[in-house]
Amino acid sequence: MKAETQGVTTIAMGSAEVKTAIVNADNAIGYLGFSYTSDGNIDSLILDGVMPSVRSIIDGSYKLHRHLYFYTLGEPTPCARKSSTSLQVQKSRRSQKRTGSSPFR
Repeated sequence: MKAETQGVTTIAMGSAEVKTAIVNADNAIGYLGFSYTSDGNIDSLILDGVMPSVRSIIDGSYKLHRHLYFYTLGEPTPCARKSSTSLQVQKSRRSQKRTGSSPFR
């Protein structure tokens, strides 16, 4: 059993910190991207009888998901636009295979 202090809330600044907090506590609940569950040391929430998977996220049967957004200060420069388009097309396919995440749309 892992030690916890009752009534203490942990605030994490990013997904890696959330994952660490979940893994190192016996009663933790956190919200992470699906790819953070790929190594098997975190259980995913079965929602309405549907287990999260790349397929169930893509086909919409797993209803709990978030989108990825790119933000720029004002209109993106041509370089920023090209970079984000390149990331969308090239890296999402590699990332999908490596992490089990869903493809960029």
